[in-house]
Amino acid sequence: MRSILALTMLGSMVVGGSGCTTVAKRALKEAAGASSKARAVPGLTSSSLAQCQGISVGTPRSDLGSLVDPKFTSALPVALRDSLTGGEEPLFRGGSPTLEIDSEIAWYHEAGGVGGIVGSDSYVVVLFWLSVDGAPMGKVQLVTKSAASRTGEDDMAKSMAKGLASFLKKHRKKKD
Repeated sequence: MRSILALTMLGSMVVGGSGCTTVAKRALKEAAGASSKARAVPGLTSSSLAQCQGISVGTPRSDLGSLVDPKFTSALPVALRDSLTGGEEPLFRGGSPTLEIDSEIAWYHEAGGVGGIVGSDSYVVVLFWLSVDGAPMGKVQLVTKSAASRTGEDDMAKSMAKGLASFLKKHRKKKD
């Protein structure tokens, strides 16, 4: 739906002869929303992921204090549970062994005001500590970015959760 809207807006600008590429770029960024990339921190061993049946998600922590929006902090665990255990084919159905997910918000920048309208992006960097029934596996870093001014904390949390789910799905099938 967002892609259709963006293409319609872009087409209107081209047909209308406006030639304003800045507006076109802005429309595409609004349509794209938030995106996330995950990377394993060196030392991660994912061989025990395939056996995990359930998950445990801890409350995110951060040393950044009021720089982190509390809405994001409360939305992230909910989004993680939904992405990892929801849907028609959940990644984790429940049971033992349990993948334990603890997180630390390392960087949080929320675009706002005029800066958000003219191009300042929102970023969140979270380190996820993974362990299986108390045995540490390692860490995963996730970076979520949005250039869309309408992206809220829920959207950033959902994108981050989908990014972690994609990472875990890929690494459940892969041997170290």
